[in-house]
Amino acid sequence: MKEKQANELMGYAPRDIISTLNVLRTLKKNKITLGEFVPWAKAYKKERELMIERRELISQAGKVTISCPKCKMPLQLTTINIPKGKQNVRGWKSLIFCISCTYESYSRHSANKVLKKLLRKNKKSQQEVSNGNCV
Repeated sequence: MKEKQANELMGYAPRDIISTLNVLRTLKKNKITLGEFVPWAKAYKKERELMIERRELISQAGKVTISCPKCKMPLQLTTINIPKGKQNVRGWKSLIFCISCTYESYSRHSANKVLKKLLRKNKKSQQEVSNGNCV
């Protein structure tokens, strides 16, 4: 290995190098090419980032109750993991529903986007109420 390459690798923690070696060993053992692994790894990383973002949004949403427009009970938000096709003709990605009544609202946006929108809407209505402008 050339000195320049070795210097670049010196910036990694030993545990990162060990993890990389374990991944390479697993790829070799299972005859997985880098061309197959890289797209999967990128998708996995994006999925993990979305999961972390959703956790943060949920912790913020935990401080806020979004009420059902029909019965005023708290709404539930869930992700629809079925891709657009025979089982999901319209390509829904999330669902807001009430467990007390029959209210449900499907969306083509991810649960994260819907949650962000609901939080913004709730924050705006809270500000209007605190300013004396009842909605």
